Amino acid sequence: MKTRTLLSLSLNFFALFFAITAFITTYWCVGTQRVPKPKCSKLRTHQCIDYGVNETDPNKVVYSWETG
Repeated sequence: MKTRTLLSLSLNFFALFFAITAFITTYWCVGTQRVPKPKCSKLRTHQCIDYGVNETDPNKVVYSWETG
């Protein structure tokens, strides 16, 4: 029973250590900045957001997101 308790405590200690290490490192801060894409037009047809044919509808909501 004492061995189980010691094993449980040591595994929890290592889990806590790795969690704290993950949050204090700068690994999560590295990446590229994401900016909103502009609306598509006749001149801009690449890397833009196409809102569809009815752009004047005030009730229309458009969501855009990227993963990477």
